[in-house]
Formats: sequence, C-alpha cells, structure tokens
Amino acid sequence: MQTKQVLELSEYEKHKFEVADIVRTTKALIGNSDSVAAGECAELMKNLAEDRFRVAVIGRFSRGKTSLMNAILGDRWLPTGIVPLTSVITTVTYGSAPRALVQNTTGGLRYEISLNELPEYVTQEKNPGNCKHVREVEVQLPSEILRRGFYFVDTPGLGSSIAENTRTTMEFLPQVDVVLLVSSFEGVLSEEEFQVLERLSLTSSRLYLVVNKSDLVSEPQRDEVLGFVQQQIQQMHGGESPRVFTVSAEQALEAKARHDPELLQRSEIMVLEEDLIRFLTEEKNSLILARNGERLLQILDRQPQATNTAELRTRTQRLLSSITLGSSGTVHSAISTDNILTIAPRRTGVVCEVCHGVLHRVLDFLAGYQYKLSFDAATREAHAERGGFCCFHTWQYETLASARGVCSAYPATLQRISDAVNELSRDGTLGRQASARLRQYLSPQCPACELCAEATEEICMRLAATISETAPVPGICTRHLPALLQYMDSPAVATKLLQSVSATLKRTSEDMQRCGLKQDALRRDLISEEERKSPEVALALIAGHKQLIQTCEVR
Repeated sequence: MQTKQVLELSEYEKHKFEVADIVRTTKALIGNSDSVAAGECAELMKNLAEDRFRVAVIGRFSRGKTSLMNAILGDRWLPTGIVPLTSVITTVTYGSAPRALVQNTTGGLRYEISLNELPEYVTQEKNPGNCKHVREVEVQLPSEILRRGFYFVDTPGLGSSIAENTRTTMEFLPQVDVVLLVSSFEGVLSEEEFQVLERLSLTSSRLYLVVNKSDLVSEPQRDEVLGFVQQQIQQMHGGESPRVFTVSAEQALEAKARHDPELLQRSEIMVLEEDLIRFLTEEKNSLILARNGERLLQILDRQPQATNTAELRTRTQRLLSSITLGSSGTVHSAISTDNILTIAPRRTGVVCEVCHGVLHRVLDFLAGYQYKLSFDAATREAHAERGGFCCFHTWQYETLASARGVCSAYPATLQRISDAVNELSRDGTLGRQASARLRQYLSPQCPACELCAEATEEICMRLAATISETAPVPGICTRHLPALLQYMDSPAVATKLLQSVSATLKRTSEDMQRCGLKQDALRRDLISEEERKSPEVALALIAGHKQLIQTCEVR
C-alpha cells in the first residue's frame, strides 16, 4: 500500500536547502538577461528563508497552556501561574541564548529584557490595560525544536475579565498553521473553548485539542472525559473533527529534566509531538517545497536553451518526485524518544576543549618566556642553540614582545644562523646537498611546539577519563579527535564521542546553509548568533584553532 512520505524535520530542511541551491544556481545563470525571472528567484529565496511552522497555543487561564509550551520546548522557560494576560502576543522563536525583545505599539526599535522581566510586560498585574503600550514580545530560546523552524505563539488567555484578550487571540488565528487549544481535566470544554472550536471549523487552520493535567485523574475518569469530548467534537465537526490528545505537561517537563523515558511515555507528550511534527512537515511539503519547486520549473522552462538549464530541470524534477511520491511500507515516526529527551547544546564559545586548553598553555608559556629572553642571558643562549622558535611561534612571540624585547632576545639567534650560512658558503657545497644542509641548520627545536605536543597528550588523557556513557561529551575538533580516541577504553564511550562529533559537524553544516540562505534572501535580520558564527566554527572544527596552526600534531 502506498502511503504519503513523512519527512522528518532534518530531512525536510535537507530538501529545502537543495531547492535553495538550485534557485541560487538558476539566478546566477540568468544573470541580467531576464530581470523578471531574476526577481522571481529572489522571491523564492525569500520564501525559503522565512519558512516557519507557526503554532498558536490558546486556552483559558490556568489550563496549563504555557506549561504545555514549556514541555514541548524542553525546559521551564516561560513564566507560568500568572493571572490574566494583557492583549500582548508573545512569540517564541529560536535564539542562541535566552532573551526577550519588546516591540511597542508606538513603533521604534525593539529593546531587550530578561526572561525574568516578562511578567512586567505581559501580565495584567504588572501592565494593567497595556499601559506600557506593548504590541508584541518575542522570546528567543535555545530549543532544538525552535531551531528546526517551529515558531510558537502564546496568545492572551480566553475567558478572562478583559474582553480584549479573547478578541486579540481570535484575530491572530488566521495567521498560523496549527492551533493547539488547551483544556484540562479540571473542567473540560468551557463555553469559550466551544466558541473557538466553532470558529476554527470555518477556517483552514489545523486544530489540535489538548486536554492537560491527565496525571490528576484515574484511568477510568480519563476515558470517560475523553469519550465525552470526542462525542461533542464529532457533533460539531462531523467527519473533519480535530484530533484530541491527553497529556500531563508537568510530567513531561519533569521527564525531560530527569531524562526519564518511562515518565515521558506516561505524560503522553510524545504522541502529540510526533503528530504535530508529522502534520507540519507534510503541510510544508505540499505548500512550500512542492510549490516553490514547481515555480522554479516554470522559471527554468522560460529560459532559452543557451542558458544550459537542462541539468537544473532534471535536478528539480527529481527533487519534486522525492518530496511528493509516496513510500511503501511502514512510515517511521518523525521524532524519537532520544531526540525528545536531548536538549540542544548550549554554546560556550569553545569549539574544541583540546584547542582551548593547549592555546592557554602555549600563550602562558610565551608570555613568561619572552620576559626571560629579554633579561636572562642563559635563556637567550639556549634559545639561539635551539634555533629559535618555529615560524608560526616566532610571530606569536612577536605579538607578545616589545620591540626592545626582540632586540634583546634575537641577536644571538641571528648570529648562530649567520655562522651556519657562512660555513656553508666556505664549503663550496652546491645543489641538493647544500639545500639539505641549510634546511638542517634552519630547523629549530621549537620549545613552544614541544609544549603543545605535551599539552595535547595530557589534555586528551584527562578528557578521556571524564567521558562516560552518562557524562556529556566535550567539544572536540577533527584535528584532535584521533588523539582523544587513542585513550578510549570503552567501545560504547568511543561510539558516543564519534556520534557527538558527527552531530556537531552536521549541526554546523545546517547552520551555515541557513545563514547562506538568509543572506541570499536579504533577510539578515533572521540570522541567529549560531548561524552568524557558523563559518568560523566550521573551519575550527576541521582545522583546529587558528592560533594553533602547525602545532598540536599527534605524536
């Protein structure tokens, strides 16, 4: 039996990046020959760059809608238990670090506040009648589901004493892809919730009814309430009734904090997350990827054969087929227990712990060594006998030493090299033999390089001892990965290390592609901090820290 292919979030992004690459190549081939087609390519890039899965979460106060959002996001980011919200819409999107940006109704630039200050702007108690003129608050969080394109909207509570709250919520619904209507077992399907169900039955938005706080009732009570809800919805919606989910947001939050798969299973949040991701990726499959691919084919079909677009047409058609054709057999879940429990890594600025440690060691050494070279004759003499530093560390030394220090430290070294070159001139040796002898004279026994090698071995041994099947894996570049692996005794821990490095490389690759896409679409305002830093991070992952070039080799 043929079933529609369910794209995972990562697979969906892979297709999106390929569409963007074809559009980019097409635009370059068109050049200035067709301004209309070039403009259409630019519009396609903009659509791909702005792609988001908009999910609105609505419900009465105390139903636990903010707790549900926190459960899906994987942490207690958003404040809960605060009484009726003002008419302010709170959006939640990806950011490298937690923060909130406030946009006033009076215009002007957005300004930043901490997450702890949110109640000052979005609650009736602290911002009565929206006296602070807040139009919207954008919360940025380092949550993996947000990084993949989810965009949550926490709307004002329904049924509060402030009529504007309900009106603001209802007016916002047409702008979203999915609506999560949150009720609870404490009093399911209030009058306001029935009104939302009726209104959404007239729109194209996908509706999910989530009955929260399932941990407060017994299984028979749960089944009874669920049967009642499904009966009411069936009468209202008929054959197109929304799906109903029962969850415990509090259990889900606790399970993700403790990495407890059994408790996570009992919370039933996984069922909701899987269906939500499945629907959104399928929806974007038909409305975004396929639509943009078809528009791209139309652009290519209008181009003359001279532009050599046949290969691009074939590539686009092949991509469209992989997106829209069904796949036989069992459809795999779009999300697994492992990646639900895994919270996105928090960037510390350290790409590789080995690079970080070695660099500190060598800079500390050079700082002290340059002082000795300036004032200690024995150090200068020994330095000259060794031939000085290698080329790389010579210039690192120069950045730390003064001109006066260099003048004191290096005459003896230059004199030694001068004597060696002069001796070679008197020998009359020519050709390759002369070259070999000169290379021998000019190959210093660099003390900084020796220190780097020793530090690399010591740090790798220490890090290997700290990694376990449960402990987190430190950042490591591919340059130092072999050195660290040689100290791994456990196959399971070595596998965990390799998988972590692989995931980091893939993650950085995705960040680079997002960054490039947003730059091409002239939407630099959408670039996250991780995406902005991704080119430098990528090179550091491949080659190590740029201040450790030609050093830290595995011995």
